[in-house]
Amino acid sequence: MLQHRLVWGYLVIRLFKVYVKEAYTKPDKWDMMALTYLGPWSADKQIMVVKLSGRNDFYASYDYYQFVRWNLAAVDSVRTLQQTAPEKAATIDIPFTTDNTYPKPWYWTTRHDHYLGVYKSDAFVNLCNALEVTTANEAKRLVGDETAMQQLNVQAVHQMMLKYNTYYLDGWRQGASYKDNFYVPMLPHIEYDVVEPQAWADEQGGKALVEQYYGSYSPEKYRFMIQVWMEHQGANFVLNQLFPIMNEWGSVSWDASIGGEAAMKQCNQLFRNAAAHGSYPFSFSCCTLMVSIAVCVNHIEMKLMTIGRVKAIIFVSKSNAIKLKFVPFLDYNMIAITSFRNRLHGVHSLKKWFL
Repeated sequence: MLQHRLVWGYLVIRLFKVYVKEAYTKPDKWDMMALTYLGPWSADKQIMVVKLSGRNDFYASYDYYQFVRWNLAAVDSVRTLQQTAPEKAATIDIPFTTDNTYPKPWYWTTRHDHYLGVYKSDAFVNLCNALEVTTANEAKRLVGDETAMQQLNVQAVHQMMLKYNTYYLDGWRQGASYKDNFYVPMLPHIEYDVVEPQAWADEQGGKALVEQYYGSYSPEKYRFMIQVWMEHQGANFVLNQLFPIMNEWGSVSWDASIGGEAAMKQCNQLFRNAAAHGSYPFSFSCCTLMVSIAVCVNHIEMKLMTIGRVKAIIFVSKSNAIKLKFVPFLDYNMIAITSFRNRLHGVHSLKKWFL
């Protein structure tokens, strides 16, 4: 500011410095699409996105595609700043969204691959959202020494279990899609706090299917199953492979995308075999024996269908008893069918015993 006056024939000029401070307040329309793609409002964030978008009123837009692009540009801008000035703490928190595909972050190493899984954008986004990670804390939250990464793995696996339960409740998701959306490797030397699988708790029908092969739920049994299945599957292990069941809005069925009933039969065999080598406070269900008998004058045809192990089948007639013994079935992957015919007179009753 320039001020002047005439004093005794001299011109006196005074100079003043004027300081202007920009003030920002949260726009009324921020909590629409801006909140979803840019996160909670802050003045620094608004200034940054104004520069990125070239619009002072970007937050008022209803253009979904624009917000997706602004989100990607904002994430890139914050990450670039973090890389160039790592000593400066990030303060702008931009959320990650599955609407975008993000490049692997600069801090991601082989240690992350081991504890969090090989980098995939969608899985990374779902992990970040589950752990409340944004651009403001990703470099701190997802980086650490061996102990810190083990702890992060435990937390991430817990979130994966919760997420898989949500996927089951979605109704439309096939089991084969779970891994692509959210996957964290489970490691054999770590003991996890387990979450009861939704299929096992599903009173609409999932529970009945699961208990047919696994029996009643307990955390100890579930941990045992996970360890055995990890050893069996190796690098191909995915947690929801243990439950090849879908609940499509109340209609429960076997999920063929991850093997269906045949896969659960295989698991039943595997767990029963493993449990036979130790003493455990739980057991696994024997599979149901289905018997059909057709009687024709002095002739009985019996078809035995089972994937369990049959100890003995006894026919008791009025005049005598015939005991037929069967060798235990070793292949649980296929339904074993045995047909036999015996000419018996006056069949009185049929008794069955299972191992």
